[in-house]
Amino acid sequence: MQVTEDQLKVFPEEERPVVRRLLTKQSNPKAMVLKQEIHDWACAKAYTDDGHQLFPWSQLVSSVNMAIKLKLSLKDIRKLTDEQVPEARKLFEKFKADFDI
Repeated sequence: MQVTEDQLKVFPEEERPVVRRLLTKQSNPKAMVLKQEIHDWACAKAYTDDGHQLFPWSQLVSSVNMAIKLKLSLKDIRKLTDEQVPEARKLFEKFKADFDI
């Protein structure tokens, strides 16, 4: 996936290389969109409006990814296919609803 600077601007500058690397490893278009949404949500939850970090955003991403991997029996989240995305999206939405504070 091609990742633009505009997409990365929501992340702190020091974390952008990690985000870029994670997003470029995904090869399925629908899965890439879902992963971007997960990252955007995690970053929004991890930082206050004034930029103070409450906790590492990567912990939220890992938690969502683990739920998806367990439910869909995936060894690696990068193996998520476009056909599996609807189920993965349902899990993400449930995760957000259950843990969004």
